[in-house]
This record gives sequence, structure tokens and C-alpha cells, in this order.
Amino acid sequence: MTWNLAGMSVERTLTHFEDVVRQGGHALQTVQVFLLQELCTRETTSLGRGTSQNTRENLTWRLTYHRSADEWRGTGVLVRKNSAVVWGAQLRGDAFIMQDISWGGHHWSLMAAHLPCTARLLRAGEILDAWENALQPRPGVRRILGADFNETFTPGEDGEPMASTSRGSLVLQALQSVHMTLNMADSRTVSYRPYNANMRGRRLDYVAASVPGVGWVQVDSRREAQSDHDALGLLLPPHRRNVRRRALK
Repeated sequence: MTWNLAGMSVERTLTHFEDVVRQGGHALQTVQVFLLQELCTRETTSLGRGTSQNTRENLTWRLTYHRSADEWRGTGVLVRKNSAVVWGAQLRGDAFIMQDISWGGHHWSLMAAHLPCTARLLRAGEILDAWENALQPRPGVRRILGADFNETFTPGEDGEPMASTSRGSLVLQALQSVHMTLNMADSRTVSYRPYNANMRGRRLDYVAASVPGVGWVQVDSRREAQSDHDALGLLLPPHRRNVRRRALK
């Protein structure tokens, strides 16, 4: 599941999701991984692949997070500790963080990313180039990207996503180059609802994957996080016989 938390602190993030687990019947209780944007955190001092001091955990969750020097807020990968094993080093870069995990008998690369609304075409291209390099296919590794693109995509007649801006076209080109598909299920549901009620809500948040899945918007989830974005999920097919379907993101 991907979610723009609109400035929630790292400490509050761990507490919030611990509360989610404790609430019986909560809509997000079975989610295994959250890919997060706009975390309020200090700048990460090192880039590239490796370990980092920017990891926090509690009884249920392990949060790895990162903020580049020129970013207002950071990104994070939140993994449920009892179901997924972190097996690879983090990769920290331009407006993204990536974490490798083992879950359901498969290896996964999970990227949380945020394309700032202030990034004009040239800068957006630089950011997307960094994401594209990180998301290159690797043997035996399935890839998931959860992002606030600050772009809106609509399904064309063939069901494929269509961009409405040059920036959006760059996003689609980058995903195509790494053989990942933007999930367009429930794509007409708004995910961003501005605090200013006079402004129009839009769909800005998406999940892209190298494997098929069923996507949805968790409508009104923004209220409990005091965010202006709703969470967006991706339900993956069963990974082996007699295993119940669960939402990885």
C-alpha cells in the first residue's frame, strides 16, 4: 500500500501503524507493507546502497526512511516484521528509497517515491532517471513502486494509462523502460483531497508493479492520518497453494 502522510513524523508513523494493528477489524489491518511519502525527517547523510542509521522499529513494524538534501520531506518503506524478512541493503537516491525484502516465497524490491509538484520538466527527468536506474529488472526479484507522482493518468480505450502533461509522459516512458505497469484499477477514484475545500480533488497516487494485482483507493483513510491523501492498495494473487490473499501494499 502506498500513502502520502503529509508530514507525519517518523516516531508518529510507527505509533500510528501500531495502533492500526491493535484495532480489530481495521480496514488496513492485513496490509504487510506501506510505501510512504512526505515523512517529516532530517536529511539522510549518505546516498547509494548500504545500511543506514535511518531505520526505526517497534514490536510490529520496521521503518526505513530517507530524505534528500533538496527535498522538503522524505520517503519510507514500512514492513511488517513477522511476515517479511529484509534481505538486501537499502538504496537511497533522488526522491526515493528502495528496500529489498523476502515475502511469500519471493524476493521483492520495494520503492517509495515522490515526484515533487515543483519539479519542472528537466528536474523531473533527472529524478525519473534515478528511479529508472534503481528499478532495472533483476533475476528472481519482483518490483513494486508506490509513488505520489503529482500527475493524473486516465485509462485510454485500450485500458492503458494516458498522461495529460509532458511530465506525465516521462513517468510512463520510465515505467515502460523497466517493464513495470501502472495499475489503473479504480483509477477514477480521487486520492488527493486538498485541505482547502474550494480546491478540486485529484488522483495523484499510484502503484506500479512488475507483477499483476488488483488496486484500490482506501477512501477516507486520510482522515485518521490527518493527511490530504488517501492510501492506495495493491492486492497480489496468492503466492502458493492454501495461502490466503493478502495485501502487500
